[in-house]
Amino acid sequence: MMPDVKVPAANLADAFIALNHRRPLQPSELAALFVSRPDSPTPYIQTRLKLTPAGPKILFVGHMGSGKSTELTYLAEQLRDSFISVQVPIYEIYQKPDINHTELIYAMTLRLIQVATDESVVPRGVVKAAWEKLLEDVFLRLKKSLVGEQPVGGESPHPVTVRLAVLAAELETKVGTEDATRRQVRELYATNVGELIQQINDLSDQLRQITHKHVLMWVDGLEKFDLKDMRELFVNHGRSLTEPRPAVIYTFPVAMRYTYDFTSIQRDFDRVEFLPNFSVNHRDGQPDELGRARLTEIVTRRVDPGLFQENVLPEAVLWSGGHVKTLLQLLQQATLEAVVANRQQVGSEHLQRAVRRLRDNYMVMLRKNDYVALRQVRDDSAKDLTDAEGEKKDLLYNGSLLEYGNTRGPWIGINPIVSELLDVLEETSPAADGDSSGP
Repeated sequence: MMPDVKVPAANLADAFIALNHRRPLQPSELAALFVSRPDSPTPYIQTRLKLTPAGPKILFVGHMGSGKSTELTYLAEQLRDSFISVQVPIYEIYQKPDINHTELIYAMTLRLIQVATDESVVPRGVVKAAWEKLLEDVFLRLKKSLVGEQPVGGESPHPVTVRLAVLAAELETKVGTEDATRRQVRELYATNVGELIQQINDLSDQLRQITHKHVLMWVDGLEKFDLKDMRELFVNHGRSLTEPRPAVIYTFPVAMRYTYDFTSIQRDFDRVEFLPNFSVNHRDGQPDELGRARLTEIVTRRVDPGLFQENVLPEAVLWSGGHVKTLLQLLQQATLEAVVANRQQVGSEHLQRAVRRLRDNYMVMLRKNDYVALRQVRDDSAKDLTDAEGEKKDLLYNGSLLEYGNTRGPWIGINPIVSELLDVLEETSPAADGDSSGP
């Protein structure tokens, strides 16, 4: 569970921690905190993997902060009896907005090594000679190519599993924090990424023989990188991403699903699955009561609802637009406002301050042409997603536009906080039609 906090939190100090929107759920927290969504693709992915365990490659599409990490954690837990799950939190590893295919495959290799050398996966003493020989070969190749002739930390009496685990963890830290090491990886494997893929294949094959389980890798966080790098990755190197033998799920930027490149991208993958936001309304504007109830449950599993005044939770659900990160972000900030004001409950005034703070963030980020595109979406009764290039693509990427799946065919709505920003600007500026004198 969350450190030093019992859920649901019974006071505002604990509620502030429990509403942390930056921390995805851990496997041990699923039973207490996971809330299923009505239109989740996770059951379909689970069934597909069970029926075709020999390596399907899946794109998992969704907005940043929509809950993809939580859904994948839940999926891995559901499959734990038949799959070894290997999470690759790629943005956390590299900590910078750019990435190429070599670095991605390298990170996948290091994470698989760390899982393969985990004694809870392969207990020491039950492995075969072929397994230890494979680990020794992998260790020597990595050490010689990137560390030099001297072992990490000097000569070690430890078994190869321990030495390889330490090496993989250290190299992962180096590529994430040292530009020189990162450049070295790019140069070394630029024309030889196949060596890394072969290591993935050899390790996963051996793991399957030893444990009688298939390997599932899920690369999480790709939607946080620059779109130009994602285009290069998936358009020009999609084949490299599908070469590893294990089943692999790649998170994928929602904005790229509506580019001209997507038709060619999806040909390399077995399936594209979309995780829509929770729906607070239907396309025609009528309330989606089930979606609102599930969003409320996300909060009340974390925080005692008595800490909020009666109207705060329903208002926060509507302001979130069904986007999970926004919901938690607003309520965490509102909780902070209440603590600063020395109140025992979060009131509507505290939520409104939180809304204004987030609204100001969008005001700084959005450009004049963005407002024109946003007004077009607002005035479009169909709210179709048939022309999402240009400004609409960028607005999907930054969360100003949100995609939903609770009707026949996907549709988009304006993030309610951005919609309120449009209203404020139109009330205060005579130039709201998008001319050069204002937004």
